[in-house]
Amino acid sequence: MKIAVFDVGGTYIKYACSDEQGNLSHKGKIKTPQSREAFYDVVEEIINKLGAVEGLAFSLPGFIDAKQGYISVGGSLRYHDNCHFVKDMEAHMKLPVSIQNDAKCAALAQIWKGNQINENAVVLVFGTGVGGALIQQGQLYDGSHFMAMELSCIIQGDIATQGLQATLGNRFSIPNLMDRIAEKLHLEHIEGEKAFQLLREGNEVVKAEMLAYSRTLALQLFNFQCCFDPDIFYIGGGISAQPAFISLIQQAVDGLLEKIPFALPPIQVKQMCHQADANLIGAVYQYLRNHEA
Repeated sequence: MKIAVFDVGGTYIKYACSDEQGNLSHKGKIKTPQSREAFYDVVEEIINKLGAVEGLAFSLPGFIDAKQGYISVGGSLRYHDNCHFVKDMEAHMKLPVSIQNDAKCAALAQIWKGNQINENAVVLVFGTGVGGALIQQGQLYDGSHFMAMELSCIIQGDIATQGLQATLGNRFSIPNLMDRIAEKLHLEHIEGEKAFQLLREGNEVVKAEMLAYSRTLALQLFNFQCCFDPDIFYIGGGISAQPAFISLIQQAVDGLLEKIPFALPPIQVKQMCHQADANLIGAVYQYLRNHEA
């Protein structure tokens, strides 16, 4: 079986071919188009590049009913609002199609390839915003309206005066963290890899910003622990490739727990498997679940 798989973000679409074991090949990346019509054109262009495939699997932002193939809110791609995505894409491409939310795809990759069968876990995927997913007894939990763990929507301030700046997704956005670091260093821009290099070299400005970020994030993880009582928190997104990022979060959580005046179970923070490819692999797993013989 040869499946074309797409990880669609607000800026880029990552794509690959996959077999039924989730082995990826012919990986590439292309700019995300800005309209639904252009989106179909780009998908068709990628399929022509990959050659004959038997199906299409998509990881997408937004509130997604994977069983019905419907997107109620398209997240960073608002042209997918109120979209019968699977029905429309199958009519356009004449191939079977599956869809799933991007953070939930990351969680599915962990379920499929991480081998934690009965695990309870919270998945956090850091990027432009913060994606989230909840694993209960080794199963993905969607919620009644497919909004479970839509962390970027959580309000952290006065929405009336701050708008989307008041959301958790904005507060813990990696680009926003890098912007704050760049501003303190009097730079126009800084990449994540450079910021972590400076951290390793002992730069006090970078260290202060990273510590403030991780300590504020630790409060959120503590609250999620109180709500869901998971065995573990899995951290994903490109930034998770930096061991220091995971370490800072774990240290901040441990420090917070030391201040709690009663005994609590430890909070374990771990890098999720298949970091950069997790969404692609999870999308394949969703496709296989939808199209089981």
